[in-house]
Amino acid sequence: MSEAVAEASYRASRPGRFASAAQIACTFRRAHLFAPLLCPLAHMLPPPDGNASGLSPYDAASRDPAAGREGSLNQRGQRRHEARHLSPEHMGTRCEPWMNRHALATLDRLVEPHHRGLEWSSGSSTLWNLLRLRDLHTVEHDGPWLAMVREKVATALPRKVASLWVARHVPCVELKPGGCHGMGIHNPSNPTNSYSEYVRTPASVYLPAIRATEPDFPGFDYVVVDGRSRAACMREATERPGLLNPAHGILVLDNANSPFHKTNVSKAWLHASFETEPTTRTNVWMVCTASDAHCMRAREELRGLRGCLVRKGA
Repeated sequence: MSEAVAEASYRASRPGRFASAAQIACTFRRAHLFAPLLCPLAHMLPPPDGNASGLSPYDAASRDPAAGREGSLNQRGQRRHEARHLSPEHMGTRCEPWMNRHALATLDRLVEPHHRGLEWSSGSSTLWNLLRLRDLHTVEHDGPWLAMVREKVATALPRKVASLWVARHVPCVELKPGGCHGMGIHNPSNPTNSYSEYVRTPASVYLPAIRATEPDFPGFDYVVVDGRSRAACMREATERPGLLNPAHGILVLDNANSPFHKTNVSKAWLHASFETEPTTRTNVWMVCTASDAHCMRAREELRGLRGCLVRKGA
């Protein structure tokens, strides 16, 4: 095989495309440029839990950098600090997954129309994913929020695209009174709630349903962990045979900077960590083997980008 043919083969491979996409994201970051996806206000989901204050710093930053002038000096400073971290320069808009901007740019070049998707948690990411995937399966713990997302999908997307979505509400189970209102699951020695069924739903419900008509289904090509009990969801995605496609499946973990979201992903897999602010780290992996030549080269190229994709001191 000639050098030119070998180069073309690598660049066309999934590992080569991952490394190239991350390189483009790095170039954009160094140039202080970003390309947000914008949509009509009517297509945007309302703030989670109906709490308008939760996204107001972000909305202010995306529309008017001088917004948020009311309140004490400390309050105004805090709002400006939050707005800077949540602005479209660092995070997806309310028309995109709410994760790191440069991770989004990379994923947008990796997700393909024939890919089958799975997400733990729903939201603006659901609409973004449906526009790119063959189909999407979602697990959501919050019933009212899921109903809101269903309504938005039905009204904002073409019927054919909306029909590609399968979603299931799997609520938290209280182990102690009021346990589902807190984050007790993050204390394994004294949990106040359980998301076990939430974690297991893809394997117990979605995979059997798909394989009933597609026995050779290799697993989901694109899996996003962005909801409750993320460490357990990550274990499920990486350790459950047949959940993630072994042929270069993509795995995404948002808010990867949290100490509660520790992972044990194979070091053979390709990995890029994107962080522009302390609260916006998103990790992306691609299933790979240690001996695959394309994976080996992509691994080296991604290693060389670490200083660009992650903020200094992270």
